[in-house]
Amino acid sequence: MQYLFDEQGVLARARLNLHAVFALEALPADVHDALVGTDAGTSRFRQLILLGHGGKALWRAVTAGGLSTDDPIDSHSRDAASAYLDTSPACADYEFLYPPSDNPVPLIRIGELAGWHHASKFRVGINRDWGSWFAYRALVLADSRFTPVSRPRDTSPCDACEDKPCIKACPAAAVTDGEFLSGRCFDHRLSDGSSCAEACQARLACPVAAEHRYCDDQVRYHYGRSLESLRSYRKRGLV
Repeated sequence: MQYLFDEQGVLARARLNLHAVFALEALPADVHDALVGTDAGTSRFRQLILLGHGGKALWRAVTAGGLSTDDPIDSHSRDAASAYLDTSPACADYEFLYPPSDNPVPLIRIGELAGWHHASKFRVGINRDWGSWFAYRALVLADSRFTPVSRPRDTSPCDACEDKPCIKACPAAAVTDGEFLSGRCFDHRLSDGSSCAEACQARLACPVAAEHRYCDDQVRYHYGRSLESLRSYRKRGLV
């Protein structure tokens, strides 16, 4: 017997509104091996579950109780996923691969398989429904019997964008019609008085699903954290 994933909307009410479920045996070999490899302890798992969110609602849910942990979004997402899987008759056992965020899992590749992710010119995933305003929140190996879920792979919304406002909006000229020039981006973000310290101007200029753009507080939160990481990497000579 198979079960519909989140049929009662438990995770949706926790504002984890993007779901994908894959049979492990059906995954491409590169993804399967990156997640499971030869670890005999993972042989009990049947499925891979990817959870995400799109839009502004998750931030409101997380901040309603205050930002009380080091990573409140990860804590909220993990707690909500655990509560659902612990009580679902479809799931006998599970193991988180993400979060923690330092696990080397191929989230972007899995997002592509789920039909969520296309590469944008400003190096953030994008799709027609949510623009670039979505994110991966949990990746779980599960001994479960959910009906597989993904969305059909479509074309990138960038392909139909003629004006390319993201290119014009980038003050570092890092966003181009070809490759993304990461060195220019990093140098500008780390410069004094940078207009991209707390937000990506190219991303803000993108018109795709702009109605789902994160609020200013959420944008500052995410980019503030990424700026801290970038400063640490620069000190260590990694970028």
